[in-house]
This record gives sequence, C-alpha cells and structure tokens, in this order.
Amino acid sequence: MRIALLSRATYPYHPYGGMEQAVYGTACGLVELGHTVELFTANPLPGWEERATGAGTWPPPFKVHFLPYRLFPLGRRNSIPDRLANYPLFALRLGSTLARLKPEPQVVYCQGLSGLGYALGLTGNHGPLVVNPQGMEELKVQEWAKRIAYAPFNQLLRFTAHRATAVIATDNPQIEEVQRLLGVPATRVALIPNAVDLTRLDKLVEPHEIARLEQNYKGTFLIVSVGRLEVNKGLKIALSALSQAKLPETWRWVIVGEGSQREALEREATKLGLLHTHVSFVGKLSDRELHALYEVANLFLHPTLYEGSSLVTLEAMAHRLPIIASNAGGLSDKINPSNGRLCPPGEAIALAEAISEVAALTPEERRAMGLASRVVVEQAYTWPQVALRLSNLFEQICNLNQTIL
Repeated sequence: MRIALLSRATYPYHPYGGMEQAVYGTACGLVELGHTVELFTANPLPGWEERATGAGTWPPPFKVHFLPYRLFPLGRRNSIPDRLANYPLFALRLGSTLARLKPEPQVVYCQGLSGLGYALGLTGNHGPLVVNPQGMEELKVQEWAKRIAYAPFNQLLRFTAHRATAVIATDNPQIEEVQRLLGVPATRVALIPNAVDLTRLDKLVEPHEIARLEQNYKGTFLIVSVGRLEVNKGLKIALSALSQAKLPETWRWVIVGEGSQREALEREATKLGLLHTHVSFVGKLSDRELHALYEVANLFLHPTLYEGSSLVTLEAMAHRLPIIASNAGGLSDKINPSNGRLCPPGEAIALAEAISEVAALTPEERRAMGLASRVVVEQAYTWPQVALRLSNLFEQICNLNQTIL
C-alpha cells in the first residue's frame, strides 16, 4: 500500500517530542510490514544530524519530502502566533504538494492540522484521509484569552477531522474527547495507541553513563520528570506536593526540559527551600543522558494537568520505573496499582500522599512495580504491534472506499 504520512514535525529532523517520535516510529513500523511510505514534513532544524544518532533505524527506510514551514517570523516557533499563521499555511502547502504526487497515495495519514490542505481538495477519487489529532491541547486550553486565540485554529482542525474517513484516538479516554471536541461520530473513531521502540531504548543505555550517574546520586532517592516547562505540565503543583511529602532525608527531583516557566518554577522552588538542595532543573539532555537517568531513577513523576498519550511516561515504564501521574488523558490506560499511582490533576495533597506511599516501599517492592511497568509496554505499546493495528485500519478503509466508488 502507498501511504503518505503528513506531519509538521518529525524526530529526528525536529526536536524530541511525543508526536515527533510517534511519526518516525509509525513510518518505520509500516515499512516493516511491506508498505511504501512517503513522509512530508517541515525543513529540518539545526542539530538534526546529532539527534539522528539516537533515532534507532537510520537512515530512514522511507522517502522524506521537506517543505518550508515559517512564512512569517511571528514569535518563537510553536508560539500561538506562529501556530495560528504558519501552521495552516504549511498545511495548505502540503495539500498542493500531494496533489502533484505520482503515483497518488492510497491513504493519507496526517498528524493534527497537517491534513488541512489535502482535506480541502478531497474528492471520491482521492485516497481516504486518516487524522491523528494527538493530544488536542489547543482544544483543551483553560485561559479565556487562549481559547479565543485558538478558536480559528480549532475550527480548521474540526473541518479536517470531519473530512476524514477515520480519526485516531490514542487512548480509551480520548475516544469520548474526539467525539466531543472534534464532533466526530463514534463510528469513525479508531483506538490505536502511540508506542515506543523498545530495541532502540535498550540500545541507548550505556553502562559508563549509568555508572557516572549512580556515583553522582549515590544514596539518593531520585525522582525524575521530563517535559516542557509550561503551566499545563503541573510542575508547580508537584513542587508543592514534594514540599509536603514524606521522603528519605536524601532525595532529589530532577526535571528534564525547557520552557517559558523555568524562571517562575525556580523562584517557587527557592521560596520552598528546595532549589539546589532537592530540586534540579537540568534543561535538555541528549538521548543517552536521558535514558541513563531513567535507569538510575527510583520514581517517575508526571503531574500534568491535561495530557494526550504521554510518550515520556511510556519510556519511563520501558525503563522499569514506578509511575506517579495525574489521571489525565491516556495515562489511566497505562498505570494501575501494580505499576504506579494516579492522582486527580492539580491536587497537591493527593500527589504528596502518593509520593509518600511509593517512597515508603521497600526497594524490592518498587522494583516489582517497575517490572510491571515494563510488562505493560511489552504487551501493548511497541511499534510492531501498533503499526499492525494501523495497517489493518488502512486496509479496511481502503476496501470500504473502493466499495463506495
């Protein structure tokens, strides 16, 4: 089957992220099943060659088409002005590029709004469109100003979803969200999770890097969080929770990532007397540094206020870590009492109680929780499994399309 895969960003051509990683894993998985995949994405950003060293399968076993993304330099990349102006224009450019593609794809699979241009020109003679809206964060913003700003963007996303033959929900709770937020009927929603490449993750673990970190954190109860330092990630709530939690005398929370809230979070950590003594902001890490950190950690903490599928949580589970997370998005599909604890989003007291409970367990009990995390990933969240489900969906809707024609 000829498949066109559309995405504004793709790892390693663009910095690491859940959607970016999912696009690359999806493409590789579909090729392994015998499909012909062509990826359409934005021009690579600086540093992509270095990022490619940790991409697993490299060079990519599929053709890649790069298109310019930023027509207007409106603020930083991925800011609200950038997304409102440049993203729709990029999607239109993708649509016109696909219209000239020969031979035509039998199915077009897009991430978020990237399918807008194709959806506008879609007729019965074209291959069906499948949309994966990922976390739909633009549709879930709480601040009234952002809701107003994103209103035109969200309408375009709804239009794209309405033109699709199928819309992907990456987790069970998202099935209802896709129907409610995008107005898609249940008959067109397909449950297909995101996944991780276990072989790649295991290869990233380097003994010498682990030994270095074990020496640095010797005797420390180590908690790790990974993500953008933004309000919706709930890190300020986690600071409050950690200041109340019952923890070993020597403990440290290491936060990996950058974002607009870093200074505010550092001020809050200072006010609570935690910065440097117990809390470290380490910014971005290389793949090998990050996955070594997972290996030496005792607990993964994900206090997000709202969430999509959460690739970072899957990766932490793959590294056999107990998980404490908010009961948001698809996290309830992945976390159960055997491998972690779920807390109501934004509730610091509940989060503090969960942290205290897991910290009080014996090392053997925490190790058993971590092993349970790995089993969950192995049973349902690897790319060969997910690519097969996606392949079956494509074949089903292509057969349906041919019947209709």
